[in-house]
Amino acid sequence: MKKAVLIRQRSLSNDKQTCGRFILVDEKGDVAFHCASLELPWLNNQRNVSCIPSGTYEVTKVHSPKFGDGTLSVNSVQGRSHILIHPGNYTSDIEGCILLGERFADLNKDNITDVINSKVTVESLKSLADEFTLTIIWI
Repeated sequence: MKKAVLIRQRSLSNDKQTCGRFILVDEKGDVAFHCASLELPWLNNQRNVSCIPSGTYEVTKVHSPKFGDGTLSVNSVQGRSHILIHPGNYTSDIEGCILLGERFADLNKDNITDVINSKVTVESLKSLADEFTLTIIWI
């Protein structure tokens, strides 16, 4: 099974967002995919307003009423459900899930970090892996 790590970067995160790097490693240990990640800030794992706890999770594809078939689901998050990896550019697109994008930018000039080309980025990841183990850490 492929493995991924989401490295949350304290230096880029604040009380409005959590920014990081997402890296997918193939079975040989080679980097198969990498991108920027955007989440809500850490607010003690509160539903819809906080990123999820650091830890290791299984990610599988599910059907999402909003995002369709093949949506990536982060499973077995204690105290939480329906945590998805899905397209979006702004923290306002997040209710506790994880957004991926090509890189960081301030698209709407509100001094809150956004990600760009999210839909293409998420589709690229989905084409590479139907399931993987995701480890989330802070540095």
